[in-house]
Amino acid sequence: MTTDPKEPSAPMLIGLMRVREHCTFTWRRQQDADERTVHVLPHHCEPCLREARRRGFRLIAPDGTEYV
Repeated sequence: MTTDPKEPSAPMLIGLMRVREHCTFTWRRQQDADERTVHVLPHHCEPCLREARRRGFRLIAPDGTEYV
């Protein structure tokens, strides 16, 4: 039995960002895309989340949905 080879995905860039000298976020961005995302964890505070959003990051909740 043979399987179809999967399309290779674009390389992902991953980094760390510290907001307001307080919370540290891991950000991700597909190399061919402009959108950067950060995954919101329970220990991230609201002021740092607002600042990350102001800087243009898309916030993703632990369940994979958009953080509101």
